Amino acid sequence: MTTEQRLRRLLSLLLPVAGWRLPVAFLHGPDRAAGRQVSLLTAGAPGITGYVASRFFAEEPQSEYLGLVSAWRLERFLNQQAPRADLTVAGMDRHSARLWMGRSFLRCPAWVGSGMPVPADTAAVMKSSTQLWRDLNYIRADPFESTPSTDSADLDLFYERYYQPFILSRHGALAHIRSRWDMRRRFRRGCILWLSRGGIRVAGSLVSRLGDTLELVALGVLDGDANHRRRGTMTALYLHEIEHARRTGCKRLFLGGSRPSLHDDVFRTKRRWGAAAGLHPEVNFDMLVRWNTLTGPVADFLTRNSLIYHDSGGLSALWHAPDGTPDAAHLKKEVMRLWTPGLRRLDVLRSPAATAACPPLPDVRWITLESLAQTSPEGLRLQG
Repeated sequence: MTTEQRLRRLLSLLLPVAGWRLPVAFLHGPDRAAGRQVSLLTAGAPGITGYVASRFFAEEPQSEYLGLVSAWRLERFLNQQAPRADLTVAGMDRHSARLWMGRSFLRCPAWVGSGMPVPADTAAVMKSSTQLWRDLNYIRADPFESTPSTDSADLDLFYERYYQPFILSRHGALAHIRSRWDMRRRFRRGCILWLSRGGIRVAGSLVSRLGDTLELVALGVLDGDANHRRRGTMTALYLHEIEHARRTGCKRLFLGGSRPSLHDDVFRTKRRWGAAAGLHPEVNFDMLVRWNTLTGPVADFLTRNSLIYHDSGGLSALWHAPDGTPDAAHLKKEVMRLWTPGLRRLDVLRSPAATAACPPLPDVRWITLESLAQTSPEGLRLQG
């Protein structure tokens, strides 16, 4: 951990003071899986709880505001409201989460980090992924020119015309936009890598060096235009960052943060390159999730949205296998598709309706709902 990261951790001790009262609300609407009317009980940071809401509901939900609740009263208040909720999610700083929230919640990091050694053979990495290999063919047919820049004027251009529009178009209301000050500070240790086609800068990335690690700070596409993101552009950004790391003698890549789910699109993109999941050194917030039962809407949610959670100082993941999995071979294929280096374990939940046999796999724990003393997150701990 760098001096800068230690300072961030120290300043994080002030977060409980800033967030000592948290907004609580019910969200109501049809779920994504079957259009059933469901309810999500939310508390705290909307940038965290909003991610779960976006994956749970099929459309913009109706909000029922319940008021502001102090952190030390939050668990009791949520317990009182929980019978009305299919799912509960709270977003709060990690210190308050540890101090005030009990073991009945599954404690997930708000964001997870992804890192990897600089690959010696990039082509071999790309051959291991159908999508990357397809994009490589696009890039070979219509190649990019990559140009590094340390001109401060280019940073302003990148921030305003590439980074901000791209993040907003990709993530909408859930976009987490870095401050210009933060970007400028990291830029001093790195550069903008521009990608050009036909003399037009169509995309770029800000990279920053820390010791022997090259950090991918931000990506951007000209005016956020979706047309510029096609024909291998996003893959080319990662490809040229890897080549820049190799040229500058870096040994590792840090690809930044993504949402705590093995199904998250940004996380999957980094996984294709061979990145491993890990704790993000700059994330000081947790996402706490709880349910009353592991059936119906909650089971469907966990089938489409696995959760990466804190586990004994590391990370594990929870996934509900679909009931319709036809055989053990197909189930094994799905598990191996989700498995990610850096996890301590993958917990796979199975409902009583599941018929496929559980293939023995290292670091995979098969859990049948009948074996749980209770189907809340606390029941998972009792299982292990």
